Amino acid sequence: MTKQSSDPAKIHPAIAQTLVRTIESYGIDAKALLAQAGVDMDMQKQASSRIDGSKIDDIWRLALKATDDDAIGIKFASHFRLGSLHGLGFSWAASSTLMDAFDRLSRYFAVISNVGKVKVKDVQDHVEVALVLPVPYGIAQDSAIDSALALFMHLCRMVHSDQFKPVKVEFQRPAPNSSHAFDDFFQCPIQYGAKEDKLVFYAQDMREELSVANPDLARANDQVVIDYLRKHEAQQLVGKVTALMIDALPSGTPTQQMVADQLHMSSKTLQRRLSAENTTFSNLLDDVRIDLAKKYLAQEWRSIGEICYLLGYSEPSNFTRWFRGMTGVTPLGFREALVW
Repeated sequence: MTKQSSDPAKIHPAIAQTLVRTIESYGIDAKALLAQAGVDMDMQKQASSRIDGSKIDDIWRLALKATDDDAIGIKFASHFRLGSLHGLGFSWAASSTLMDAFDRLSRYFAVISNVGKVKVKDVQDHVEVALVLPVPYGIAQDSAIDSALALFMHLCRMVHSDQFKPVKVEFQRPAPNSSHAFDDFFQCPIQYGAKEDKLVFYAQDMREELSVANPDLARANDQVVIDYLRKHEAQQLVGKVTALMIDALPSGTPTQQMVADQLHMSSKTLQRRLSAENTTFSNLLDDVRIDLAKKYLAQEWRSIGEICYLLGYSEPSNFTRWFRGMTGVTPLGFREALVW
């Protein structure tokens, strides 16, 4: 099969740019790490494009190894520039309340990534803000998740006060070696090994009027965000399709009709729109599976049987045959050849 589609997740280049600045703050050559990850990124030329999510994940892995600092995700937040997300940062900064700001982040999260979402939920006198990704824990690098929650907190402090803090923070990750850096940054109780990655705030704090509020400016920047998202509508479709595939795989191989039904369109319409992006449903499914398979195989604690299940295969022999056809090696051969 000729690979036609891109990797499932697409990330705004501002994330890579911020990560580069973070790496350089350690005195490390970030361009060399980008090269190792297979990213040749001219920052100016890439300003309106998207970057493969798997490449960003590789940069995080290499950065963690190079810095030997598992708090690098926390340090990421301070290197973020407000104007780098096509109006979303300015729209956040002009919001009337933090609740309003997080609602915008939830509504327009596709600016940052075409997969995943920010879920905002009222729970009694608290508000929970969770980062939800359509993959099992362990696929995304822990530092990437750390950086997202730290960035959300950094943005809150930019518009509220430097002393602003959540009620608690929950991470799916295990406790890091540099847990003191997390404590110092969030200034609240932190739970590791949780079911979700989320920030919890007092509802009263979230609904307090912000001194920097400017509704007219917020609406103007909302329109900039909407215009940007319209330009990437096709990529968003691919992201939605791949997210539905990933979600369905543990229950078996998803079909084109199944995914089309969930997107409220006919199978023929889905086929036509994917064709316009120079891909097909079957090619996209193979791309999703091979990307996940390589990540799962890199996690030594996962058995081949578990990986088969996660990828929708009922028999290891079928998975092995498919994987060999895609890569030229068996799953075990791939795992043994990995050099980290």
